[in-house]
Amino acid sequence: MTITKTTTKPKYSSQLVGKLLIITIVICTFVSLCYCKEQTNTVISNSKLEFSLQKNALTYHRKKDAPPAIVPTHCAKIRITWYHHEPTMPEVEELVKTSAGKSISPLQRDFLKAEKAISVSIREALSRRAGRLGFIYDRGRIEYILYSVSKDDVKKMAEAFAEVFLKQNNATLKPFLDGYLNKHHDKLRQYQKLVTETKAQIPKKEQELEELKTELDKLKDRGYYQSEDQAQKAILELNAMLHTENIELAGMQAKREAIEMHRAIVSQRVEKQTETDRKTINWEPILLNLEQKYIDVMIDFEVARARQKTARDLRGQAQFFLTKIYKVGEISGKVNNLKNSLNVHEGRLQQIESVLANPQPDMLPLRLYQNIVNIYPVVIKTNE
Repeated sequence: MTITKTTTKPKYSSQLVGKLLIITIVICTFVSLCYCKEQTNTVISNSKLEFSLQKNALTYHRKKDAPPAIVPTHCAKIRITWYHHEPTMPEVEELVKTSAGKSISPLQRDFLKAEKAISVSIREALSRRAGRLGFIYDRGRIEYILYSVSKDDVKKMAEAFAEVFLKQNNATLKPFLDGYLNKHHDKLRQYQKLVTETKAQIPKKEQELEELKTELDKLKDRGYYQSEDQAQKAILELNAMLHTENIELAGMQAKREAIEMHRAIVSQRVEKQTETDRKTINWEPILLNLEQKYIDVMIDFEVARARQKTARDLRGQAQFFLTKIYKVGEISGKVNNLKNSLNVHEGRLQQIESVLANPQPDMLPLRLYQNIVNIYPVVIKTNE
């Protein structure tokens, strides 16, 4: 008995075939787009830099009678905005020591030796500017052109240039940048201290204010004056009274001195008079009269002095009351000023903290402008 094996070809449905066809078309389209993107895309990402391929060509000038030489096919433009200290261009010898520089082509190495591979197209010092905290800094911009013999070499040259340029110039910039940042941190510490000190002063002044208000209320309860106007009016009246009392006391003093003088004269005559003199002029009644006048003027004098003392005491009470009112106003003003100052200091502190948390370019090391390197094709132009 013979067994015959038959092989059955798999049958695919028309739907499956259609799906496979669609997938194939999508893959081909994607590959095509990727290829086109590689050829025409304006930005090519790099781990550190982004290369932007430009269509317009830049001119590389050579003299007509110049000897035959290696000529560039591409160039890269690198733009830097600098702050505090103008950067310097690195030596070509330093570029070839980098990892990117070591991988450039032999032809590019020959080009570096024979031709000027780096030039400055823009060098501009911009006007000095104040940062967000008011500190002044210098600034400017500079643009370099790097020439190379191939597109691959120009990218490597740009990477090597960026590495050496940033390393060297950021090392030079560091003391300038440190000093600039120290000003910001000094401001931070200054306002931190101000906030701490002001917060500590406010409760003390508020307590002092409450104590003064309590003292003032007690003075009012004792029958002192009830208002500033009342106390000021009393002082004016008492000043007028004291002025009058001073005049009266001066008159009494003069009267007392005159009585004392005449009493002394009469006393001497009384002592020296004889019996015969007594028959002519008797000085004893005159002396007694002077004594009585002296007693009367001294009584008036003491009464006037008592009025003067009372007026001074009352004026002192009014002045003391006013002193308390003025002190309450003074301390109340200080409390308000401290609270206003605290708001200002806290706002300023928040601003400084925000500046330090979100540093602007003037507070950071150098970097390439937007980390983009523009790459251009090069055309050679021969000059007369």
